[in-house]
Amino acid sequence: MLMVTEVVPGPTFRNDAPHSLFSIGAHLSSPFHQFYDVTPDGRFLMIRQLAADADPGELILVENWFEELKEKGGS
Repeated sequence: MLMVTEVVPGPTFRNDAPHSLFSIGAHLSSPFHQFYDVTPDGRFLMIRQLAADADPGELILVENWFEELKEKGGS
């Protein structure tokens, strides 16, 4: 489970009781390394673990896709 707590501002640190945000299920996790990131708009990027017999296929990385989209969309 990915947990969340609200931090209450003030002169001393205080937080509310943690509660579960969502299950990370088949996503990689480690107590020593962070396997996720949070975008500025609040979305999560996570690494999902493949099944042992799965073919990893290939990874396609598209850079500057937003600029290309704006050019094609005319915006």
